[in-house]
Formats: sequence, structure tokens, C-alpha cells
Amino acid sequence: IRCRARAELSSGINAEYGGRVTKGLLLNIFDRVEMIDTCQEHLDSAREYLGDELFSRVSVQHCCGLEDFQPKPDHYDLVWVQWVIIYLSDFDFIELLKRFKKSLKKDGYIVVKDNITNKGCEMDEDDS
Repeated sequence: IRCRARAELSSGINAEYGGRVTKGLLLNIFDRVEMIDTCQEHLDSAREYLGDELFSRVSVQHCCGLEDFQPKPDHYDLVWVQWVIIYLSDFDFIELLKRFKKSLKKDGYIVVKDNITNKGCEMDEDDS
């Protein structure tokens, strides 16, 4: 993303069910950010968490599950998906990636950040 001029980066979407990435990363890069969450209460708390100035650049808040989300085609420079794919079936995740791919502008990116383990189920007691 740093390779492209800041003026060319206008729109990102955050599918992380929270606001840390929106506040700490995306709103530092993009003019507008959209947020997705299954819980309206989480979306409603974004104004307080982000503050009025940053929240004014959240153009849309989508209250729905990712398996139901239908992004606009050719709309985003970046799609950020973090710590939510465990809630999707393999089929729904693949279908979501296909929809997100269509939603990217030319030279856009999809970032998937998640935790994995090779030891079965592990609980992170510090961040759960």
C-alpha cells in the first residue's frame, strides 16, 4: 500500500468485529472506512471509541454477518479481515473472498489476519 500515493487510497473496509484496526491503521491510510459487525451495539460504540473526528470518516457501518455481506463491486482499495474467519464455514469463507475480490479497485488488496496453531485448540488468556 505504501507504494501507491496517499491521494490514490480512498476507501477501505474493516471486517474485524471491533475498531482497533479501523482506529489504529485504516483511518491513518484511507479517507473513508466502512465497518462490518454482527452486533449493532458494537457499531454504536464506535463513535465513542474512535472519537468524533475519526468517526466522521466512517462512511458506512454494516450490521450483518460476513456470510450475508454483499460489497459493492470495484469499490475498495483494501479489505481487512481479522479474527473472524473461524466463525464462517469453509464454503462461506470462500464465497466471501470471491465477493471481496470483485469489490476491489484495480491493484486493491485483501488482508486476512488470523491466529493459527498446530496443537489443536489453544486459548490466549491475555487477549480473549
